[in-house]
Amino acid sequence: MMNEKIRKEFLSQEKEDQARMTVCFEKAVREELDHPERYLQLLKKFKEDVVKRHEKMYGAEARKKYGDEEIDASQQKILNMTV
Repeated sequence: MMNEKIRKEFLSQEKEDQARMTVCFEKAVREELDHPERYLQLLKKFKEDVVKRHEKMYGAEARKKYGDEEIDASQQKILNMTV
């Protein structure tokens, strides 16, 4: 079970992720018509950062509980998400 400190850290990271995503999307809207490739690069970087941070914080526990195959598949789904 997730202790209170980890839960608060997770919620804080989630808020930061949402804020970063909002900035990313706002920037993308401004740039998309002229530079769609830049938007796709930003989105790819964001997804990679989310997966890396989650792996660092919860990877060992999640892999122990669900197994490598499930976690790898889940991470790949996130990386394959499109807008």
